[in-house]
Amino acid sequence: MALCVAAGLASFGGQLPRALEALSEADPALLALAAGAELLSYIFIAATFGRLTGPGKRESGWLAARTAIVAYGLGNILPGSPAPGITLATMDLRRRGMATRHRNLAMAWTAWFLVCGFLGIAGAAAVLAAARGRIPEEHEAIVLGVASFVLAMLVVTALLAAHPRPLEWAAKFAGRSRWGGAIADDDVRMTGQHWHSDAMQALGGFWNRQAVAASAAASWLADAVCLAIALRAVGVTIDFDILLLGYVAAILVSAIPFLPGGAGAVEAALPAILKHYGVPLDAAIAGTLAWRALALLLPAATGAVVLVAPRSMRWCLARAGRSPANALATD
Repeated sequence: MALCVAAGLASFGGQLPRALEALSEADPALLALAAGAELLSYIFIAATFGRLTGPGKRESGWLAARTAIVAYGLGNILPGSPAPGITLATMDLRRRGMATRHRNLAMAWTAWFLVCGFLGIAGAAAVLAAARGRIPEEHEAIVLGVASFVLAMLVVTALLAAHPRPLEWAAKFAGRSRWGGAIADDDVRMTGQHWHSDAMQALGGFWNRQAVAASAAASWLADAVCLAIALRAVGVTIDFDILLLGYVAAILVSAIPFLPGGAGAVEAALPAILKHYGVPLDAAIAGTLAWRALALLLPAATGAVVLVAPRSMRWCLARAGRSPANALATD
């Protein structure tokens, strides 16, 4: 990852020393505030997961927070992110005794709502930027067309999710993929209805769904606020629509396959976008580095500690001939 970041920064040549100098002079209080915004982002992810574990099965806040930081903190620096992080978090939930269907539905819905939350923000950012004249006129129609299509598809998928028929089709496809041949229509219908029933139970009622959608979107906005404060810490103040446009572009670039967290690509793309809108390049690089440290490296390190520390403790206690329960009783 360090090599990827270095390659991205190398494209700015002589601006890097000035950027590092600007970063060294960043306001510590604002950086702490930016870290708080990033913490809030993961609290919203944890709230999203916690509300999707099914009525009467709400997990503890600690378990939800642990799942969020492992899946989307540690997972963001792994190749193919965030899928490896989601897998690690799912395995951790299994070790903690959460039922298979229970954890799979909660993790799948969490990922779904986070993707939808980002796409909604991306579509809104494109429309806002076009309305304020930030998009070149020759590209404005294409940008607005894509944004409108994305927002419309979000509405369509929300409507489809309320009916069992799409899951009946999914059940039929899954059955054919696994066993081959035709499947009785009654079996397909029953399987699809069963899937739909479980999925709707995990979603809960109308207000729970609205709260889930709001917390998923809020997690992205809190991350964008972290970027805004990190930039402010190095002396950069920009309009919200420009910030949101650069943020959306950075997240899209970070999704490049097999490039953990978009390392190097984000560090090159985001400062270039900010420079296009009048931000000095050295300050743009410094703010980007501060944001990446707070939004990528710090959550990843925290996720690794959260995942590994309890196992290390159990191993040490086992080597000492003491169980965790006995250790707590005697300490």
